[in-house]
Amino acid sequence: MKIKNNKKVEAVFKESHVIILLEDMRDDIKLIAEGVSGLREEMDRRFEEVNKKFEQIDRRFEQIDRRFEQIDRRFEQMDERFEQSDANFKAIFKYQSGFSDEVYGRFNQIDKRFDQLDSELAEIKEELKKIDKNKVDVKKFNLLEKRVIKLERKLEGYNKIVVRRKKQAKTKAGK
Repeated sequence: MKIKNNKKVEAVFKESHVIILLEDMRDDIKLIAEGVSGLREEMDRRFEEVNKKFEQIDRRFEQIDRRFEQIDRRFEQMDERFEQSDANFKAIFKYQSGFSDEVYGRFNQIDKRFDQLDSELAEIKEELKKIDKNKVDVKKFNLLEKRVIKLERKLEGYNKIVVRRKKQAKTKAGK
């Protein structure tokens, strides 16, 4: 937009007015520059404070990281201990199950022997009843008596074995 009447503009804005306006503007710009400078200094000071606080926070995080590392090491030690305990328990259970199977097997064998002795004793009793009925001679009676004594000794020996094995089983189970 062109100004058509330069004379009117010249009349309104004389050189002295323009100089005064420029000086006022220069003063205003100086004030703004001083304000910006002060603001910059304040911001720099605040940024330094924020940086110091961040450094403090970083130090705290480093301390926390060290503590977590210590805790991690402790958990690793606990894991190792639990793994050792698990292995020990597995070994104990394995030994115990093998021991129990062996003990039960031996008791089954002893039970079978007792059953055999019981049946032999029953046979002898039957034969004695027959002898009593038939009044067998002394030779047969003596033979039967010897068999009974022999079986009683065997039975007594088996009883001792059973008692001894029960004691052994108790001592092994207590270990």
